[in-house]
Amino acid sequence: MNAPAKPLRANLRDEMPTTAAIIDDLRVAFGAEGINQSIKNGIAGVPTFYARENGREIGTPLDMTGFTVVSGAEMVINPISQEDIARANRNHRR
Repeated sequence: MNAPAKPLRANLRDEMPTTAAIIDDLRVAFGAEGINQSIKNGIAGVPTFYARENGREIGTPLDMTGFTVVSGAEMVINPISQEDIARANRNHRR
C-alpha cells in the first residue's frame, strides 16, 4: 500500500480551490456518498483518491507507472442523462 499524504487541515478549500470545485462537481454527477467514501479511503492509505494543488497533497497516490495520466483540467464531467443510460443499456445487451 502507498503511504497517504498529510492529513487534512480546516482550510483545505482555500488551499485547494480547484480540487474542491472538482470534488463538488463529482458529488453532483455521481453522488456524494461514493465520492466521500473514496476520499476517506484515500486519506486512510487506500489509493482511491489523491490530489495535489498549490503545493498541498491529500490522499494516497496510485502507482501510475506505464499508464497515461490525465489532469483534472483535461476532464469534462457532466451528470449522466436518461438517454445516456438507455444507450448504455442497449449496448450492454448486445
